[in-house]
Amino acid sequence: MVNFMQFIQPFKSYSKFKSYSKWSFLWHPILITYLASCGGGGGSSPVTTNNPPYDASVITDLDYTLGTPSTNTDNIASLLSSNDETREFQLDNSSPVYSSPSAAHSALNAGFDYPIAARDTNAIEVWQDGWTGLGQTIGFIDKFDVDSGFDNETGLITVISENDAINSHGERVAFVANSVAPEADFIWYNVIERTGLSFEERFNLVENASIALENAGALIINNSWNVLRNEATADYSWESNITALQNLLANQDHIYSDEMLFIYSGGNIFEGGCPFKKIDECDVTAKTIYENRILGIADNRVRMWVGSVDEQNLITSYSMEAGKMANDFLVAPDDILSAGDAEGTSLAAPRVSGAAALLNQKFPNLDGNDIKNILLQTADDLGQEGIDDIYGYGLLDLSNAISPIGSLTE
Repeated sequence: MVNFMQFIQPFKSYSKFKSYSKWSFLWHPILITYLASCGGGGGSSPVTTNNPPYDASVITDLDYTLGTPSTNTDNIASLLSSNDETREFQLDNSSPVYSSPSAAHSALNAGFDYPIAARDTNAIEVWQDGWTGLGQTIGFIDKFDVDSGFDNETGLITVISENDAINSHGERVAFVANSVAPEADFIWYNVIERTGLSFEERFNLVENASIALENAGALIINNSWNVLRNEATADYSWESNITALQNLLANQDHIYSDEMLFIYSGGNIFEGGCPFKKIDECDVTAKTIYENRILGIADNRVRMWVGSVDEQNLITSYSMEAGKMANDFLVAPDDILSAGDAEGTSLAAPRVSGAAALLNQKFPNLDGNDIKNILLQTADDLGQEGIDDIYGYGLLDLSNAISPIGSLTE
């Protein structure tokens, strides 16, 4: 998870981490520091404020005209980054460097043909029906260590050097999405160190990234970064940041296509800081969108947030919780290649982005809000019955989402 907190911090890694295919890339120099954390705790309770009740009827009358399934299902393994043998692979900056993702897969994932995100989302079974993400494009706003082949004028990176190891945050995030949607096309927009920029300048840089990704054909935008509550003041006040973001959103003249879906990782609490747990108490964007909704102010895009769960499907100790944003929140596992090799909501979000790509392929007439509703309404309920302030709608259930008609349970 990358963090906008204070907007002038030097770049630093947040991750607790213990690919490359036929992807294209975008580049722009931005600093967004990796997550500096937001902590706290609290018990689960049903959500009654500004959240609709569970209502499966919102997805029963959609246009479920089928798209075109892939005919390449017998060759899926070759499309997975875990089978790439051309580039070095590293789970984090302190772990061993493997000669390739394939070598890492053999060493760390013995006994399994596919990486863990393909298994814990049940994507493997979905692929057999041809829903592989074919024809879909996912955009990533993240940190990439790519230093060759980009076009300064268009921002497109046209060549990836085989000498560039897969060892950056963004490449690992994309690795997870590829494990769910192996035939989706990926577009990357890089964020790198750039200090001294104002709140407004950083907002505009990320907006430029989002618009560039849209222009390049991405309907799903994966955002493994957040804007944390200002930690500079003893009382954790953040009203100035919320006001600033409200003003920036109000003055935008760009309306994103209604076919798009913006997916955000929920945020982590690795390093202390924000003394809360709920995303609306720690994340400036989530809080601002919540406040705007109360005021009746429309957003210019469809958004959802993703927290992370452990192998027992319990919210992880480091993941932010749904809070008052429960109607936009679900959870997913968060490893990269094998069980226990990583942690962080940055790795939960691309599972949902990959799932959205499969849904877009199967149901091309649905828009971003439809896809969001299907992902939420078909999630497996966790915690308190119904929507709650820890898990939101619950655990991503790709098998249910890909067949929403007749497979829902209330």
